[in-house]
Amino acid sequence: MSWVAKNTTIPIPDVVAYDASTNNPIAHEYTLLFRADGATLSGIYDSLDEEQLGQILDQLANFLTQLHARTQLGRDRQRETVESLNIRGPYSPYVDFVSGQVRQCLRLIHLHAKFAFMRDVAPRLEVFLAVLPQFADEPNRWPLWLAHKDLHFAHMLYDAASGNTTAMQDVADFLRAIVEVVPRDQRKELVPKWKETVLENVARFGL
Repeated sequence: MSWVAKNTTIPIPDVVAYDASTNNPIAHEYTLLFRADGATLSGIYDSLDEEQLGQILDQLANFLTQLHARTQLGRDRQRETVESLNIRGPYSPYVDFVSGQVRQCLRLIHLHAKFAFMRDVAPRLEVFLAVLPQFADEPNRWPLWLAHKDLHFAHMLYDAASGNTTAMQDVADFLRAIVEVVPRDQRKELVPKWKETVLENVARFGL
């Protein structure tokens, strides 16, 4: 968030403090932000007129243009709550980035009891990792940019007075989704379909 604030004009809350460890009074990772003005767009969307909606779309297009102009993948430096919980970086070749994501998800699948339902596909994912370099030439030439992977109106604030918003790959993506929600017992109705999507995309590599 600090990097985005420094390198773009996207309005996001200032970071007051954060801790990526469990060595703090709440024993969890946390990020403390300044409160941003405005109301969530999802809550007031129906009350906005055509001119206000046009202003919002113009600003959103500006934000996405700025994000897509960036090519940073991973993080230069990173602390973790649990050692190796997150993938490291930065990654230059795109396929290395995807491999890092899948490799980390596989590690967690083997570690966490709630991922037992995914272990039957682990051997195919291991083979997927092994063959990825054979498919790397073209993907590694694709242009890369930063993206907000959960951009919707509930994550954007709008200040009606100023008319401004005030906040702003398939195997790897769906594996990450599974790894993030299953330990919390969330989105149970979607997880089987996500698993199918992982397997469908692995199958495109002949596996």
